[in-house]
Parts: sequence; C-alpha cells; structure tokens
Amino acid sequence: MKTTLFSTLLFCAFNLFSAAVSAQTKADETALNALLKEAYAAFESKDAHRFAAIFTDDASFIPPPGYYTKGKAAIEASHVELFKMDIKVLKTEIRSSNLRFLSPDVALYTWTEYQETEWNGQLQKGETVGSVTAVRQNGKWLTATCQLTPVMN
Repeated sequence: MKTTLFSTLLFCAFNLFSAAVSAQTKADETALNALLKEAYAAFESKDAHRFAAIFTDDASFIPPPGYYTKGKAAIEASHVELFKMDIKVLKTEIRSSNLRFLSPDVALYTWTEYQETEWNGQLQKGETVGSVTAVRQNGKWLTATCQLTPVMN
C-alpha cells in the first residue's frame, strides 16, 4: 500500500514538473519565434538599429555573401551601409524550421527560407539556410550567432 501511494505521488509530482517545464518551453518557443520575426521585420523596414537590437553585444553574424561581422555595434554599422542600397524584399517564405534547446538558456534555431529580393533593380531569388544560436540574457532571448548560407543548386 505504501509503495502504491508513493508511486502515485511520484507520478503526480513528475507530471506537475513536466507540465511546468513544458509551459516554460512553450513560452521560450514563442519568444524565439518572435526574435526571428523581429529580425525579418527590422530588415524589411531597413532599420539597422532595430536589426542590431536582437543581437548580444559580442554576437557573430555571417550573411549570405560570407563576410564575418563581430559585435552588435559592427552589425549595426554594416547594416546602416547595406540599407543605403536600393533593396526591396518582395517575398520571404520560411519553408522549414527546427528549434532545439541545448540548455535552459541556449537554443539552436535552424530554418530554410525562400526569398525574392530586388537589389538595385535586379531580381534575385533563392533558398537560404539560416542558423541562430540564441542565449537568454537577463530574461530576454538574444542572438549570439547568426549564419545565413545560400543553397547552391
């Protein structure tokens, strides 16, 4: 009888703990999806300061051309220059995504996207694989690393 009671209590405690962890993870998933959406919205509005705000101070960023930018200030400065160009995002479609929590405060987010963009009057179409390592700092999810790699056909 004691064993059955103990097993039942243990089972209930485990289920309550699992529900709490699941709820936390769902909130984290929502926050991380919002982080990605904010990056796209900031880029499409050509707001370099807003775009850089999603990064940690010591973040690394590698865009499709392949150059390496280190630090939030440098990411913002490079996007100030980029956004001076005639760029129009015509279509962005996230085709697949995967979110993995490596620890309670570190997540790896990968996705593939199809994008149509007009650069200086020339239409560019293609798929890109994106990868973000996000970290929770002071209760907020931020991008520590971001790499965008064009898919070669």
